[in-house]
Amino acid sequence: MRPFRRRREPSLLDEAVLDVAFVALDLETTGLDPASDHVVSIGWVPIEHREVVLADAAHLLVRPPGPIGESATIHGLTDADVASAPSLDEVLPDLVDALSGYVLVAHHAPLDIGFLRAAAAGFSTPYVDTLALEQRLHTGRDLPPGALRLDAVRRRYGLPAYAAHSALTDALAVAELLLAQVAELEHRLRRPATLRDLGAVTPAAAKIRRNADAGVGAPGQTRSHDSGSQTTDRGERR
Repeated sequence: MRPFRRRREPSLLDEAVLDVAFVALDLETTGLDPASDHVVSIGWVPIEHREVVLADAAHLLVRPPGPIGESATIHGLTDADVASAPSLDEVLPDLVDALSGYVLVAHHAPLDIGFLRAAAAGFSTPYVDTLALEQRLHTGRDLPPGALRLDAVRRRYGLPAYAAHSALTDALAVAELLLAQVAELEHRLRRPATLRDLGAVTPAAAKIRRNADAGVGAPGQTRSHDSGSQTTDRGERR
C-alpha cells in the first residue's frame, strides 16, 4: 500500500512572474532609521505583463514633521520644496490604496518597508528585494564593496545610468532592474520564474492582483502610454 502524501496547497510563491503585477517603490528620507527619520518623497512605477507602465507612475512630495537637515545634500530636497506638501499621514491612505494588490519591489526593500510600517501600523505586503535577488544570482562569488548599489547592479545588466536619489527615477531604475534580473534568472533556470525564485517575501493571507492576460506585452519593455502605444526596450542586457 502506498504511503499517503499530503498534497501541497498552491502558494503565492508559486505564482509565475508573468502572471503577477508588481509596483516598484522608492522613498527618499531624512535618514535610515524609521523610528527617528522621516519620508520626504515617494515614487512608484507599476510593472504589468513585464512592462514598465509609465502612464501609471506617480511621485509625491511629503512634508516631514521637522527640518530636512543634512539629508538635503543627498536627495536635493529642501524645507522650502516640501513646505506646502501634504504630511505622510495625509498621503498614506492614497499610497496604501495605490500599492494594494501589487507585489512591491524595492532595492534594499526592508528599509522602505520599515518606513511604511512605522507610518501605518499593521502595513503588510508581499515584496521582492532586488538587492537580495542580486546576491542570490551571485551566490558563491565575492563581490567588491559597492557592487550591490543600485547603479552598480544596473551597469552589470547594461542598463542606462540615471541620476540617483530622486524617488520616481529610482523607482523606474528598480523596475527596469527587476526585468533584467528576471531575464537572467530564467536564462539560467531554462523555465519561467516564480515569486519563489525571486526570493519574494509573502505575508500570510496576502492577496495580489494578477495580469488578466499573461500574453499581452513582450518581456522587458517600458510602456509610456495606454496599450497600443510605442514601447521602449529597457530590460534587455547589452
